[in-house]
Amino acid sequence: MTEAVRYWFDINGVPDSPKPPRTWEAASALVARGLIETGWDAEKKGWHNALSDPWGAAYNGGIALDLRYFAQAHPNDPLAPRIGAQLQEAFAAAPSGRGFDFAFHEGNAAETVANEASAGLRDALAMPQDGAYAFHPHTGNKMFSQAQSKSLGQDGEVVVGTCVMGLEPLARRALLTGDALLVSSLEKGLAHLDQYVRPQGAEHWEVPLACPNLRALALATRCYLYGYQLTGKQHYLDKARFWAITGLPFLYTWNAADRPVMRYASISVMGTSLHTGTWFGHPVQWVGLVYADAICELAAIDDSFPWTKAAEGILISAMQQQKTAGAPCGHVGFYPDSYSTLLEDETYHWCLAPTLLAEVLNALKGVDPRASATVVRTGDRTVHLIAPGKISDASYESNALHFTSLYLVGATHEVVVARVIGAADVLVDGAKLPPVDLKADGEAGWKQAPGGFLRLRIRHAGPAVRIEIRGCVLMEPGARKNLGGLANGDFEEGLAQWTPDAPDCARLVADAHSGKQALELSAVGRTDEVQCPSRPVLVEAGRAYQLSAWVKQPEGANGYKVTLDWLGEAGHIRYDNDWQGDNRPAEYTLHGGRFIAPEGARRH
Repeated sequence: MTEAVRYWFDINGVPDSPKPPRTWEAASALVARGLIETGWDAEKKGWHNALSDPWGAAYNGGIALDLRYFAQAHPNDPLAPRIGAQLQEAFAAAPSGRGFDFAFHEGNAAETVANEASAGLRDALAMPQDGAYAFHPHTGNKMFSQAQSKSLGQDGEVVVGTCVMGLEPLARRALLTGDALLVSSLEKGLAHLDQYVRPQGAEHWEVPLACPNLRALALATRCYLYGYQLTGKQHYLDKARFWAITGLPFLYTWNAADRPVMRYASISVMGTSLHTGTWFGHPVQWVGLVYADAICELAAIDDSFPWTKAAEGILISAMQQQKTAGAPCGHVGFYPDSYSTLLEDETYHWCLAPTLLAEVLNALKGVDPRASATVVRTGDRTVHLIAPGKISDASYESNALHFTSLYLVGATHEVVVARVIGAADVLVDGAKLPPVDLKADGEAGWKQAPGGFLRLRIRHAGPAVRIEIRGCVLMEPGARKNLGGLANGDFEEGLAQWTPDAPDCARLVADAHSGKQALELSAVGRTDEVQCPSRPVLVEAGRAYQLSAWVKQPEGANGYKVTLDWLGEAGHIRYDNDWQGDNRPAEYTLHGGRFIAPEGARRH
């Protein structure tokens, strides 16, 4: 089918977008007005994602960032001071944190990325052994009953949509961190995805699994694209293109003369919801915007199709559907959940906040306040540059990393460089950036952060600044190391991949059995033991694993243990070690043994 789709576009060309109803700048202002006026709940100090919604208003880090960015980009707009006041109210009432992306503008971005790595580990542990995420009917919610959910598919049924809904968060976290465990887990999930060719199952809260679905292929495009960026494997890029091309038949490529909204409106489902009605003739543009966002990402590395032209058309159709002054519902800036191409009006009254419009609009403008990752490959190692805006012209040679950061003039933001455990100097436009603690708000500088992250805070004197990081020390590849043995098991990369429970009791010393350094733990002055667990490694129950460690105890009467802690989905299962209670060698001695992973073990 994809070959037929490509042939049609080769013969007929990619349709031009309809005329935008307003300029990009006016579109940004309408989005901001929709969020600050229509979406804001003054009593709850939060924003609505839809009106009228059963969930109520709450703090939303994405909305807060969209508003902050608009005010920063348009300081003279009348909305700017109102946005500042509203954000202060929202921050004061927020339960905790401002969101992942916000940390790159106000906060500690390296700590936030490290938290994503931990969340990714939970994703990997929750992944089914064969990478096949299954459908399970929900037990009922405010929208649909359990009986309705059960009618949508068989419990345990697996399709591409159920898989990518589970895999996409893990894929995104793997791209951010380059963590070996996450990359290997992503590849396992992609290996399972390879068997599917029919997009379905990613709106299974209301849509039967059998119905072809645009959201499923959008998420599949992302998963394979991230796999390609992480590994460089051509197969993954080919599959990303396949799923992206599969999405084109879900778009109207024409319109009746009196119905301009039709062109590039998106049919989200070729079928029905809850076995009633049909979605043909009733575009659901938020799903189209999810697809547009995915193909914008693909366009950054693939020019086999004018992806951004299609994304622009989808965005313009959404802009045409937006409510403006005089709308009967008064939801200015919002847009309908579904639009009737026959009636040229909303299919039913359910208005959505324009957050997805903001994402695609900013992506097409090339300056997005949300953080994204750029992967630089050097041999079998990768470096991950995570920043808002855009990273371009990135390269690594002679132990130096070079890249250009593009963002708003006068803005200050953070860049996190992942999988770098040390650096000598950081230069911005040729001037040295000082190594500082980065505790003061707005303070420019850089510092090494735990876990293999460099944290940079830079000010944009112009729209583009050139950054050079000299004397880079890169983390080992890890993809082979992490599953064949512990990542950084020799401590040559410091404490990366290790987490002492009492950091003041753990230090690196030069007195090593081999290599340049070893880990020293001291329990002096403590009544309990000191532990330093490694980052967990995925295992298979019933398989044998060899534990080997060179250890000595130069002083003290109490003992030590080098231990395997077998973990399952519910946590600890049991410990294994070779400790006999009296081995306290003054010289390095080999400890360990061969142990069988117990039933239920997923990691150690």
